Amino acid sequence: MDVRRQLILRRGRYGMRNFRLLLTLAALVLSLGLFAPALASSTSYANDRDEVDRPTRYILPGDAVFPEGIAFQPSTNDFFVSSTTDGTIFRGDIRKKSAKVFLPGGADGRTIATGMKVDSEGRLFISGASSGKIFIYDTKTGDLISKFADDLQSTFINDVAIAPNGAAYFTDSLSPFLYRVAANDEGRFTFKRWIDFTGTPLVYQPGFNLNGIVATPNGKYLIVVQSNTGKLFRITIATKEIVAIALNGGRPDPETMYGRYFTSTGSLNKIAGYSSPDLDSLFTQGRTESDVTKRKAIYKQVSENLEQNAAWVWLFTGYNYNVATSKVHGFTPMSNGSLQFLRETSLG
Repeated sequence: MDVRRQLILRRGRYGMRNFRLLLTLAALVLSLGLFAPALASSTSYANDRDEVDRPTRYILPGDAVFPEGIAFQPSTNDFFVSSTTDGTIFRGDIRKKSAKVFLPGGADGRTIATGMKVDSEGRLFISGASSGKIFIYDTKTGDLISKFADDLQSTFINDVAIAPNGAAYFTDSLSPFLYRVAANDEGRFTFKRWIDFTGTPLVYQPGFNLNGIVATPNGKYLIVVQSNTGKLFRITIATKEIVAIALNGGRPDPETMYGRYFTSTGSLNKIAGYSSPDLDSLFTQGRTESDVTKRKAIYKQVSENLEQNAAWVWLFTGYNYNVATSKVHGFTPMSNGSLQFLRETSLG
């Protein structure tokens, strides 16, 4: 689930009294363009003159909407918001403060809705959560294009990502499957249970599992998050290969940085895929030693051990770029990618 959906989910559960705060935050994210490169690529969206009159909050009609998913259509400046209450889909213009009902709740069997995306052809893909359904609509006419059901009793179709080739991928938080919806040679959409995660590095646990999903701009990979473990995984679209993504965001102490990965009892050792008695012993020594000089010598041995055994091979170091208008205040970029200062960010 992307940042925009996180903001809505965390505050949407409290009902109408928090709508103004909720949609102020959503408006902030839409205005920043920090977390949605696809949005910023639209010249109409990024135009500073448009921002002068753009609202800082958006109002949804209704007393118990409980908004969850949000999708943006750069070509029209429209955004869409889903309701977990009854599956209503709202549509708004980022230049206007009030949204309207676009698709009434309950229509076409859509009784609940979560993650959504709009593709380049103006089609809105909707996740049907506990209904186990997927919907595709024409954003211009509101007509239903296709509808699918996974026919599972335990299911929660949570989020969707659209790859550059037009295929849509849906996560299921309760059943270990990834679904794919794509057009065939005749232009008709087809539904497929694309990946069964049974027996893969992505192990389903009790509770909510796969949630948010994004496709990389180059069309090679899908990135998914497992909510109940906090783990990220990369799926190669061409081969369906699944690998865990190391979340070592740059902590100052090597114990918290690497101990959880490269000790046999580490919480993320299954992701690291490597441990040894020597490393276990070194990490134990480093964890219990209070002398800084001695700890440095111990962790130097840890580093040499990992290098010599090539536990991981680092291919590159990426760069993060944060761009904001002059009206954004309080946002501090962090080198480890943390968004902890987003809660202090405001528009002025």
